Amino acid sequence: MTENEKGINVLSLFDGISCAKLALERASVKINKYYSSEIDKSALKIQEHHYGADTNFIQLGDIRNINGLDLADEIDLVVFGSPCTNLSSINPVDRRGLEGSESRLFYEGY
Repeated sequence: MTENEKGINVLSLFDGISCAKLALERASVKINKYYSSEIDKSALKIQEHHYGADTNFIQLGDIRNINGLDLADEIDLVVFGSPCTNLSSINPVDRRGLEGSESRLFYEGY
């Protein structure tokens, strides 16, 4: 049995509206468990709408409260796109890069 036939467990950090899950499904990757880390209220409402009844969709909440070692033996794939607020030229107020209040969350995923 191939990996794709038996499925994988995914951890998606800064998951947003769970586009990684959608992309993997569209690529015909079988997902056994999908762990999501997200705190944005609007994104969480969209996740709930699409995956609220899916018992294999597990919302972990704030990345700062996750101990990666607790999941290390179970996760096959980690995906993340950390906040770029303090990196973006669109933000004229706080452009401290990875040391900014939001973009420094990159180090939590790393």
